[in-house]
Amino acid sequence: MDLQRMMTSDEWAMSASSKDPIGKKVRQTLMDSKFWERAKKIVSIHAPIAKVLRMVDGEKLATMPYVYASMIKTKEQIQEIAPNYCKKYIDVIDERCRKQIISRIHIAAYYLNPAYQYNENIGDQPELISALKDVVNRIEPSSTIASHALAEVKIFREAMHGFSSRLAVKGREKTDPAE
Repeated sequence: MDLQRMMTSDEWAMSASSKDPIGKKVRQTLMDSKFWERAKKIVSIHAPIAKVLRMVDGEKLATMPYVYASMIKTKEQIQEIAPNYCKKYIDVIDERCRKQIISRIHIAAYYLNPAYQYNENIGDQPELISALKDVVNRIEPSSTIASHALAEVKIFREAMHGFSSRLAVKGREKTDPAE
C-alpha cells in the first residue's frame, strides 16, 4: 500500500514527524494489518449505502419502490458483510430512512410494484400490507371505496384476471409502473 510504503521510505525516516510520538503512533497504525482489514470491512459496509445515496441524489430520480427495495438490499448486504455488528448500522439506516427517505407511500409503492410483488414473495408481509392500507385510507375518504380498493389488492397479489396474462407476466420486470 502507498501509505505503508511511505512509512518505510528513507524520506519518512529522515522527517521530523517520524521521531514525533504522534508520527510513531501513525506509523504503527498504518503498518498494522488489522487496521487495514477493519478499513476494508468499513469500506465494504459503506459501499451499498453510498450506492443508495447516489440513487436518491442522482439526476434521474429513482421511483419510490426502487428506493425502498434498494434499502432492503443494502441492509441484507450489510448483514452478510458484518453479521456480528450489523445491527448498529441497520438501526442507523432504519432511523434515517424513517426521518428522511422512506415513508408509508414508498412502502405501498414497493408492495404494488409487480417486479417485487411476484418475484420477492412480499404479498403477505404485515408491514407492507399495513402501509398500503394507511395510504389507501389517507387518499380515499370514503371507507366503502377504500375497502373495495383494498379488496381488489387480492386480485393483484394472487395474479388473477389480467395480472396473469402472458403480456402482464412478461412486463413485470421490464416496465416501471411509474411510466
